[in-house]
Amino acid sequence: MCIPPYHVQNAGKAVPDGSSPAGCTVIGLPMAYSKTSAQVAEVNRAIDGGAAEIDAVITIAAVKDKDWAYVENEIDAMTRATQMRSKKIKIILETSLLNAKEIQKVCEMINRQESDFAKTSTGYGGGGAESTIIKLMRRILDEKVQIKASGGIKTYQQALEMIEAGASRIGSSNPKLLVP
Repeated sequence: MCIPPYHVQNAGKAVPDGSSPAGCTVIGLPMAYSKTSAQVAEVNRAIDGGAAEIDAVITIAAVKDKDWAYVENEIDAMTRATQMRSKKIKIILETSLLNAKEIQKVCEMINRQESDFAKTSTGYGGGGAESTIIKLMRRILDEKVQIKASGGIKTYQQALEMIEAGASRIGSSNPKLLVP
């Protein structure tokens, strides 16, 4: 379950026994227009509030400007901030806005920074997960880096296609449609 950052701290109150649902929240939604220091502050606030996993959007503008040092620093800073607190991070590429070379460069950075996951999409970028992109990512990413296919997955068959392409997790805002 992905909880908006505003609700992370109160999410445990919605659970009958008051325990934290240990959900995830997103940083930089939808296009990561904040500076890296602000994103890291968001990561820390989310973890302080009880988030167990962080979904962090990379700055698409920096990718398009080919400011690779900025992008790598951003991935490094958010990954360190998350993993130093023993939490998991998913780096969101927004693949529908990137070309194959850009996806490759970002996946190589995710490998170097040892992020836990590469995630295809927020669902806000005008597209979503595609099996061809999942296959590309799987070829580039280290085996230990998992892939979360997200965005536009509405049926069980689509989910299966993503898993067969190399995704280990599926994100969908329509979970009832994923049941065969």
